[in-house]
Amino acid sequence: MLYEFRKGKTVGAATRDIREVYLYRAPALRTVKKRFAKFRSGDFNLEYQPRSGRPSELDDDVLRTLVANNSRISKEEVASKLNVNKSTAFRRLKKVGYTFKLNTWVPHQLSEKKTKWTVCQHQFLCFDGSKTNLFWIGS
Repeated sequence: MLYEFRKGKTVGAATRDIREVYLYRAPALRTVKKRFAKFRSGDFNLEYQPRSGRPSELDDDVLRTLVANNSRISKEEVASKLNVNKSTAFRRLKKVGYTFKLNTWVPHQLSEKKTKWTVCQHQFLCFDGSKTNLFWIGS
């Protein structure tokens, strides 16, 4: 968009040019209008600025305490104790680093081995991060 702006294009022409290149992944007309207005005001920063958003209703420490006291607590119980929706409780549990395994909330931590290994599912090729350790998984 900045390129189109600096070329002196209008919002409509810039949107058309961008859509020719990016097809369905192109930004909406409204997005281009907002960015052009920002460029006209002299702000050429292309990064998204943090937004204030709605303040969180949940205290992460209270959430961690609930799970620490009872690792088998259900998301419904967490939601009722904190007076929030169960999907909100589930998202926040995930956000603070818990995952639900075998009916228990456990901290989501990968071992060093799991963080090093990447498996390409289509080719069944394993790679551990070094240039020499490549091998095929037998079928």
